Amino acid sequence: MALDLTAMATQIAGILQQVPFTFTLGTVTTKTYTGTKSFLRKEIVSGNAGLANVYEFSVLCLASQFATVPVPKTTLTAGGTTYKILSVDTDTTGITIRLHLGSVFA
Repeated sequence: MALDLTAMATQIAGILQQVPFTFTLGTVTTKTYTGTKSFLRKEIVSGNAGLANVYEFSVLCLASQFATVPVPKTTLTAGGTTYKILSVDTDTTGITIRLHLGSVFA
């Protein structure tokens, strides 16, 4: 039985909408994106060189809302606070991406 990626994306979208985290990217404030805020375990952050001292949190998002995958060093603004994307993880299905965020000065 093959994976039904459309059904999977719909289910994940429903889950992510339960605890929305809305943000803008870079200087374009007319387009908003939505994800769910999450935190990596200490072991994962420590394993990623350079993240341990500046990591604040991550945002899990549907990849379909982005024309291109955001790149590290892009700024993200939410609730009046600006963060910098430290790194980006994509899943093997192409349904979600996880943005790891830190201080804009990192």
